[in-house]
Amino acid sequence: MRTNATGRVLHDPKGGSFRFDAGAVCLDFAYTGGEGRYAVFETLHEPADLGEWLAQPPLDAVATVPVTTDDLVAAKTLRQAIWEAARARA
Repeated sequence: MRTNATGRVLHDPKGGSFRFDAGAVCLDFAYTGGEGRYAVFETLHEPADLGEWLAQPPLDAVATVPVTTDDLVAAKTLRQAIWEAARARA
C-alpha cells in the first residue's frame, strides 16, 4: 500500500471488516461514525479514539497536547458537516 494512501479499515458491527478509501481524508473522517442510524458505526467513543485516528496514515499527526472531550465534540460536529456537504454534493 502507498504510504500516502487515504482510507481506513472499517468494522461492521455485525462482524467482519473491509478497507474503505473515499479518496480524501475528510471523507474518510466522515465514515468514522455518525448520528441516528449511523451510530452503530461510531468509532470515536472517547478523546483517545480521535487521537488514535489522527495518528494513523496519511495524517500521522503527533499530538503534543492530549485530545480533550471538547475536541471530540468539535470533531464530531465537523464530521457531521462534512457528511452533510458531501451528501448534498453527491
